[in-house]
Amino acid sequence: MCLDIDTAADSTVSLWETSNGNMEQILGGHKQGVSDASFSEDSTLLCTASDDKTVRIWDVTTGKCRRALKGHTSFVYSVTFNPHSNLIASGSYDECFRLWDVRTGACLKVVQAHSEPITSIDFSWDGSLILSASYDGLCRVWDTATAQCLKTLVGEDNRPVSHARFSPNAKYALVSTLNSRIRLWDVSRAKYHKTYTGHLNKEFSCSSAFDMNGGRFVASGSEDGRVHVWDVQSEKTIETLGGGESDEGVVISVATARTAPLLASATMTTGANPSVVRLWEHKKGEGSRRGEGSETKAAGGV
Repeated sequence: MCLDIDTAADSTVSLWETSNGNMEQILGGHKQGVSDASFSEDSTLLCTASDDKTVRIWDVTTGKCRRALKGHTSFVYSVTFNPHSNLIASGSYDECFRLWDVRTGACLKVVQAHSEPITSIDFSWDGSLILSASYDGLCRVWDTATAQCLKTLVGEDNRPVSHARFSPNAKYALVSTLNSRIRLWDVSRAKYHKTYTGHLNKEFSCSSAFDMNGGRFVASGSEDGRVHVWDVQSEKTIETLGGGESDEGVVISVATARTAPLLASATMTTGANPSVVRLWEHKKGEGSRRGEGSETKAAGGV
């Protein structure tokens, strides 16, 4: 069974079977909206971040909450397991990130990382590094063991950072800013050398993602209701997915699969229209298209 996640403004999390679009579980327990979620390496556990200032760890099979992790003093906006799934990192509007022990639920470290809310948090492939991003315009690379800041990535315009992710080999970071730009940074040199444009991102924390099967493309959500896909090296747009009449809203999140050429997108809509999660089959070189990705509708939001 392969599951997809749908986080909702109504404080629930829905788990979907990607092969047939059936909803498998609804996880309820948070007292306010859920902003982010992450599977453990073996997909048996799920961690979630909520505006109720907590992180929760869930048993995917039973749908029961194993632990509620408390300590943040404001909204928890981003959360992720490390590759070994024994640690969780969470980033918050309290400008700190915390490291948690999965087995005991203990908070191991509290790091005052930024001067504005943290918008995303990520581990490197081996778990030795943490990447944090913030509305203060900075991305920082941290040593997981010591919580020492090793690098600070900052553009000349210092625009608020809406999202950031390590590349699969952790040599690069994909950094989205609220001026409709995504930059590929060389982490060791703290310099960027690729810029991807054409999408719209000026207000929301639209996420971006690397191709996990060879690193040939990057994809991003957009406030124009579409998913934009670029060739990593040439910086050229190779696909735009969606954009039809049913796609009014903001593509707030995208994710790529490790074992197949699949891309998931979540569209946050307004009014009476339900929010939508779509699963796309990426085919490099097809060019711009609206596409007919399979979808599930989530009335509570994404």
